[in-house]
Amino acid sequence: MKYVIEVQKICDIQNENNKNEYEHVGYINKIFSNQRELRKYVKDHNTAIRWKGSRYRGYLTSTHPETGYRYFSRLYRDEKLNLPAFI
Repeated sequence: MKYVIEVQKICDIQNENNKNEYEHVGYINKIFSNQRELRKYVKDHNTAIRWKGSRYRGYLTSTHPETGYRYFSRLYRDEKLNLPAFI
């Protein structure tokens, strides 16, 4: 199985549960052979965030306090990888 990183950005809009909404930014142009490698890559480039979730539901990071980005591990299904190696 192969994995990619989806990037989402926090919006100023809140949903009916008073939670912030996120918009899809794109996929980082790098494919990983496993989720452990993917999570290490994000953590090495972004020490201000932490991972949460499980291998069954997918892994998601906390929101970066400065950029407003969060990162989600996704199974690679031929998505267009449109973002530079790391943002």
